[in-house]
Amino acid sequence: MNQRNDAIDALRGFAIIAMILSGTIAYGDVLPSWMFHAQVPPPNHIFNPLLPGITWVDLVFPFFLFSMGAAMPLALSKGFSWKKMLTRFILLAFLAIFFQNVKQVWFSEKGIVQWFIPIIGFVVLSIVFTAKNQWIKFSVLVIGLAAIHIAPYNSGIHFDLYRCDIIILVLANMALFGSVLWWFTKDKLLARLSVLPILMALLLSKEIEGSWQQMVFEKYFLSWLINPYFLKYLFIIIPGTFVGDWLLKPASPNISNNKYQHIFGLLAILLIVVNVVFLFERYIILNLFTSIGLVTVLYYWSIKTNQSFVIKQLLLVGGYLLILGLFFEAFENGIKKDHSTYSYYLVTSGLAMYAIFAFISIPSFSKLFATIGKNPLLAYVLGALMITPLLGLTGLKTYWDGMNTNAFMGVMKGISFTSLVCLVTFTASKYKWYWKS
Repeated sequence: MNQRNDAIDALRGFAIIAMILSGTIAYGDVLPSWMFHAQVPPPNHIFNPLLPGITWVDLVFPFFLFSMGAAMPLALSKGFSWKKMLTRFILLAFLAIFFQNVKQVWFSEKGIVQWFIPIIGFVVLSIVFTAKNQWIKFSVLVIGLAAIHIAPYNSGIHFDLYRCDIIILVLANMALFGSVLWWFTKDKLLARLSVLPILMALLLSKEIEGSWQQMVFEKYFLSWLINPYFLKYLFIIIPGTFVGDWLLKPASPNISNNKYQHIFGLLAILLIVVNVVFLFERYIILNLFTSIGLVTVLYYWSIKTNQSFVIKQLLLVGGYLLILGLFFEAFENGIKKDHSTYSYYLVTSGLAMYAIFAFISIPSFSKLFATIGKNPLLAYVLGALMITPLLGLTGLKTYWDGMNTNAFMGVMKGISFTSLVCLVTFTASKYKWYWKS
C-alpha cells in the first residue's frame, strides 16, 4: 500500500511555504495587517488577544497539523511500533530544542562565528535526519546536544531546554499523542470522537480556580518536553485522522472524471478565501450564509456526479466542521489563533478538508506543493540554519534586510527568500535526499 498521498503532501507543502513566506516578509508599518497573524498587527506587532479574526497566516499551522493527522493512518496502517513512535517523538523534540539553540541571534556578538554555528547545526541535523544507521543517528544527536552546552553564546546567554521551537515541539507532542490515540481507536470511530468532548471539558474546567483540572494542567513535569496544553490541538489532529482513514478504504481517492472538476476545485479555494477575508473583516453573517451556499453547491455536485467516497466525505464532513465552527464563532469573543478558540479548531479543520479536495481536483496545482511537502523538515530549518548564514557570510544579508522600503519590496523580500528555500528543497527531493523522523 502506498503510504503517501499527493494531496496531503501538497497541503503540508503549502503550509511550509506559507510559513516561510509569512516569517520573511517585511515587518513594521510597510504591509497591511492581513499579511500577519490577526492578533499581532502592524506596526508594532504586539500581541493583542482581544482582536478577533484570522488571516491567511493563521491557516498555516492548523493546515500543517491537519496534514500530520491525515498522514498518521497511512503511516501506521501496516503496524504500530512503540519504538518507531518514541523515536519519532525524541527526534522531533531534539529538533525543537537544538534548532532554536543554534540560531544566529544567540551568537550575534561573536562576529563571523555567529554564521558558522548555525551551519554546523544544519550539518548535525542533516546527519540525524538522514542517517539510516540508528547508532550513527543517536550518536550525532548526543554529540550535538553536548556541543551546544559549550557553544560560545552571547554574554548572559546559555543553552536552555526551555528555549525551543514551539511549532516543532507541538508537532512532537501531537505525533506522540495522536499516534497512540489513532492506534487504539483505529477501528472505533466513536471512541476516537468521544475523546473530544472529554478534552473540551478538561480545557474549559482548567480555568476554574481550585479545580482538579487546573491542578492537572499546572502541576506537571517535563513541561519543556511534554506539555498538556498542547492537547488542545487534538481538535485538529483527530479530524485529520478521519481523512487518512478514508484514504485507506478500497475506493479510489481520485476524483471521478468530470469536465467541471477544476471549477469545483476553484470553488473550494474560493470558500477558503471568503472565510479568511470575511472573518478578518468581521462580516460574520455574510460569511455564514455565503459558506452555507458554497458548501451546499459543492456537496450537491459531488452527489450529482457520483464522486468517490473520499470526495463526498471531504465535502460533507468538511462542510459540517466549517459551519459548526461558524456557529461557535461568537463563543470566546470571536475566532482567534491566539489564544486559540474552539471555532478556530473547527473552521480550520473544515477548510483543510476543502484544501485537500482542491489539491485532488487540480493535480497540476498541487505538484510543486507536494514535492516540498515530502521534505518538510529540511524546508523548515533550511532558511535559518543555511540560507541566512550564507547571506551573512557573503554580505548579501545587508541588501536583503534593506528590502523594507515599501509594500512591493517588503513582499518581494519574503518571496525571494521563500523561493530559494523551495528551490533547494525541490532539488534535494529530486535526488531523494529526504529528512525523515
